[in-house]
Amino acid sequence: MLAVNISPEIERRIGIVANATGRTPADIIEEALAEGLSDREAISIAEARLDDIYSGKAQTLSHEELFVNGMDS
Repeated sequence: MLAVNISPEIERRIGIVANATGRTPADIIEEALAEGLSDREAISIAEARLDDIYSGKAQTLSHEELFVNGMDS
């Protein structure tokens, strides 16, 4: 279990969503954290790939190259 401090405003908003959906505040928080973590993971992967492109470790394909040569190029 993890305990965190949240602002009264966030707590109020969680309560509103929980009441509107018939779910518990814990369910709302868990779902929001899971979605936020998934987004953060995707951003981190994208940033790493972009760094690879800028550093020359990876190359990009144009639209034409992708469809003429396929994704194995």
